[in-house]
Amino acid sequence: MRVMDSDLVIASLRGRNDAKGKVKQLEQTDSLALTSLTEYEVLLGAYFYGKKDDIDETEDLFSKYTVLSLDANSAKRAAKIRAKLMKPGSDVADIDVLIAAVVLEYGATLVTRNKAHLERIEELIVEEW
Repeated sequence: MRVMDSDLVIASLRGRNDAKGKVKQLEQTDSLALTSLTEYEVLLGAYFYGKKDDIDETEDLFSKYTVLSLDANSAKRAAKIRAKLMKPGSDVADIDVLIAAVVLEYGATLVTRNKAHLERIEELIVEEW
């Protein structure tokens, strides 16, 4: 399973050809999902700007894919990951660690443009789009 990170979803919604092409390719080769945290990030932007068409398009996109939720196991995993990264000073933002933990819980691959940033998370398989 491939999990779309927020940057891929946002670029696709904005009509970027490279992002739309990657989503189409992923749909043809693997099951495709996103996390509830990505849903939060993207909907936050849509609601903030308040354009009904953008909100509708975003909600429609999310209805097409499996949404993987943060649960107790992934929250615990995220806390362990972040604590380990904080000790040597190579911290990663909360939302990224939470997304990574959900992806790890499902044994999936995260598709993102933040590869260098997220490769610090052990065991996380990252595919750059």
